[in-house]
Amino acid sequence: MSEKNILLHICCAPDACVPVPDLISEGWNVRGFFYGSNIHPFDEFNLRLAALHKLMTHTGINCEILNYNPSEWLEKISGLEV
Repeated sequence: MSEKNILLHICCAPDACVPVPDLISEGWNVRGFFYGSNIHPFDEFNLRLAALHKLMTHTGINCEILNYNPSEWLEKISGLEV
């Protein structure tokens, strides 16, 4: 295992298709982080999550996947509207 660790936020698998293999080839131990409570509707969240699982299988990386909780996300950003 590499001693170079990196946590990579992944909003969707297509955006991670280039950096994940590149980072691995550079010797990084890549761990993904997927948080998508801001993704709507829930069907879109599930599509992104399914694609992420395919990416994980293809690249061998592990990911921290947080639960979908849009009400919590909306509560935390309340008052930040422009």
